[in-house]
Amino acid sequence: MTRFRLLRLAPALLAIVLVLTSVNGIFSVRAQDATPEQEPAGQATPEAPPAQPWLASEFVSGAWRVKVITAKRANAFPDYGLDGRDDKDWLVAVVDVTNWSSDDETLNPRDFALELPGGDDPRGFARRTTEGVAEQFGLEPTDTEAGVEIDEGENARLVLVFELPIDSINPKLYLDGESLSIQGAIDGGPALDDLPERSAPPDADRVEFGDAVNGFTLTTGDDETETVLSYVDGPLPDECFGPEATRRLTRLATDRLYLEELDGATFVWTEEDDSTRRLLNFEQIYGGYAAVFGNVSGPFAIWLSDAEQSSRDRGGAIWTNCTGPHGVTRVETPERSQLKISDGEGGTLAFHPWLEWNPIIVTQPDGGAWAFFGATADSGDLKDKKLIYAAHYDPTQGKWLEASRLPLGEVQLGPSAVVDSKGVVHIVYSAREKDESGYYSTLLYTREDGNGGWIEPVAISLDALAGHQIAASLTIDATDTLYVAWQDQRAFSPQALSSPANADIFVSQREVDGLWTVPVLINNHYPTSAASRPQLVVDGNRLVAVWSVYTSAMGLSAAARMEWSQRPLDDELDWTAPQTLTNGRGDLFGGRLVAMAADPTGGVVLAYGRIGSTDTFLFTKRLGPGASTWGSDTLIAFGESGTYPAIAINNLGTVYVSFNVGSGNLVDVGATAISYRSVEPGPQTIVTQDDPNTQGISAIAVDLTGQPWFIYFGEIPGQDPTIVGVIRNANVPVTPMSAS
Repeated sequence: MTRFRLLRLAPALLAIVLVLTSVNGIFSVRAQDATPEQEPAGQATPEAPPAQPWLASEFVSGAWRVKVITAKRANAFPDYGLDGRDDKDWLVAVVDVTNWSSDDETLNPRDFALELPGGDDPRGFARRTTEGVAEQFGLEPTDTEAGVEIDEGENARLVLVFELPIDSINPKLYLDGESLSIQGAIDGGPALDDLPERSAPPDADRVEFGDAVNGFTLTTGDDETETVLSYVDGPLPDECFGPEATRRLTRLATDRLYLEELDGATFVWTEEDDSTRRLLNFEQIYGGYAAVFGNVSGPFAIWLSDAEQSSRDRGGAIWTNCTGPHGVTRVETPERSQLKISDGEGGTLAFHPWLEWNPIIVTQPDGGAWAFFGATADSGDLKDKKLIYAAHYDPTQGKWLEASRLPLGEVQLGPSAVVDSKGVVHIVYSAREKDESGYYSTLLYTREDGNGGWIEPVAISLDALAGHQIAASLTIDATDTLYVAWQDQRAFSPQALSSPANADIFVSQREVDGLWTVPVLINNHYPTSAASRPQLVVDGNRLVAVWSVYTSAMGLSAAARMEWSQRPLDDELDWTAPQTLTNGRGDLFGGRLVAMAADPTGGVVLAYGRIGSTDTFLFTKRLGPGASTWGSDTLIAFGESGTYPAIAINNLGTVYVSFNVGSGNLVDVGATAISYRSVEPGPQTIVTQDDPNTQGISAIAVDLTGQPWFIYFGEIPGQDPTIVGVIRNANVPVTPMSAS
C-alpha cells in the first residue's frame, strides 16, 4: 500500500513534483476563447444590466402584516443624532404594518427585534432612540409604551432603530416568532430621506374551501375551482411524503379562506379562530412539506425563501425523509456508494483513480449532487487516458448514475466546481490536447446543458506564454457571478515554462455577457519563488484568496509560507498587497495540506497541516466577517491524523473538516465538526470505519439539509487504487458552542 503511504508522508512535495512529471504541452483549444480582449473585431460587449432596486418585501406575524420599505445600516447617522461606536452599528428600518385580522389591535413596537445568524436570541430595538428618530420623521411610534393602535384592515408606517455588533451580517427583522431577511433593503432600498408614499392596505377575497388535491393545490367555491399555491413545489401524491403533504394542507385549510392575487401570483390565506390569518403557501414550505418553486419573486419572495432554508436547517419532513422535493425515501443510516464509469454502451469500465488531484463533490438544491474525479480507464477507447469523470446523484432515483468524461483533451486535471442559485453546476478544469511533449494544459470552463451533458467548454484566458494553467479554484457570489483563481506562467520568461513549478496566481471573473475578464496577478512575482495551489472564496462583498509560496532556498519539498489577499467584489483590480498568513518551518507544509471555505454566517475558515518527522498537526484559522486579521490556530487533529484536509461549512455555521487518518495499509477518512464560531472541535469520527478497504484523499460538501457528504479514493489491500467512494448521512457529532 505504498501509494497512500507516500501520499500521507509528502503531500506538499507532491503538490508540485507530481505535476512536473504529468503535465506537458500546449493545448490548441478548439473551443472559443472567453477573454474580452480577444473578441472578434466589431463585436460590442453588452453592458451589465443596472442593479435591481429593492422590492418592498413582506412577512406576517399574528395579526400583523409587515412590509419592509427600506433599511439602512451605518456606524453613525449624524442627521438623526446617532453617534458612532467602536463595536456597534446602527440600523434604521422603515416598515408599513397592516392589521391583517378581523379585530382592531394595538401593535407593541417593543416586540420588534433583530435576528442575527448563529442562533443568538433576537436583539431588542433602541426604545428611546426609536422614539426620537420617529419624531424627526413624523412617523410612529411616538410612544413605545402606549403602542400603535391600528384598526382592522388599516396600516401605519413606523421607524425602528436597532443596535447590532459591527461584525454581524445578514440581519433579519423579527416579530413574535417570524422574521424576514433585510440585507437586500440595506443594500438596495430607498434612502431614508427619499421614502415612497405609504402603501395602501392589501386586500383578499373570501372563498369556500373544497378539498386538497395535493400538497400545493386545493379546490374552492361551488364549482370546485382548482387553485395552485404559487411558488410551492411540493411532492405529488405518489412521491416521497406526497400523502403527508396533502393531509397537512387539508388540516391547515379552514372554512374561512381568503384568495389574494398579487403580481400574477396566487396566495391563499386561512383565518384562524383568533381572527388572525396564516398564509398556506408559507405554511407548507416552512413545515417542510414543500420547497420553493423556481425563481420566487414578489413581496413574499424573501419570506418564502427564508422559510425553506429554516425548514432545511431543522431537517423537517421532506428534508429528513426524502432525497429532495420529488425524491425517493431517504435512508436513515450512512449511505455508501462506489462510483462507476460508463462504457457508453450500457456497461461500466474498470478504472484507476488519478491520485495526484483530489476528487470534488457539490450538492444541489433538489437533493442531487455531482462528483468529479480523475481516473484512467483500464479498457476501451479511453484506456490509460488521464481524464476527469463526472457522476450525477439523481434524487428522483436515489442513486448515483454512471460517470462520463468531461469534454476536450487527452489529459484533464484539477477540477473545481460550484452550484448557482438555480441549481446549475459550473466547473473549471485544466485540459491538454495531447499527452505528448510540447503541449501545455489550458484552463477551461463549462456548465450543465440541462440535458445531462455540458456546454462546449471555453478557454478562460488563452496566452502564448501562459504555459501550464493548473490548480484552479472556482467560487461564486450571491448574484451568480463566477470567480476563478489558478496558477500559470505568463509572468515568467519563456525558458521557465519547462517547469510548472515556475508559476504565479491569477484571478479572473465571468461577466454578465459570459466573457471572462483579463486575468489579474495577485501575488508578488519573484524569479526565485513560485506561488501554488490557490484557494479562493467569496465572503460577503469581498473575495479572499490564499496560496502557498515555494522558494529556491527551501526547494519544492515544503512551502516557505502561505500568503493571502482580498479585494471588494465590485473592483477586480483592488487586491490588497499579499500578506504572510503563516510561515513554514522546514516541515512538510502548504500545497495539498491547505483547504479553505467561506462561512455562510460570515467570515472564512482555513484548515492547514504540518507534517514533522514523526507527527502530523492539523489546524484551523478563522478570518472574521470584514476582518483584515486572521485569528489564532485551533488544533483539530494530530499524530497520524490530518493529511489532505478538506472543509465545508453549512448554513448554520457548523464547520466540517475531513482528513486522512493512519498510514501504510491502515488509512481511513476521518472528520470532525465545529459548531458555530466555536474553538472546540467535536470528537474525531472515522467515517469509513465500516469499510474493509483502505481509503483517503477525501473531499466534503454539505447538502440542502446542512449534512455532510464525503467522497474519497480507495483500494483493496494489496492492490492499486480502484475505488471512488461516496458517503452521505454520515454522523459527525458537533460539540456545543463554547467561547470563541
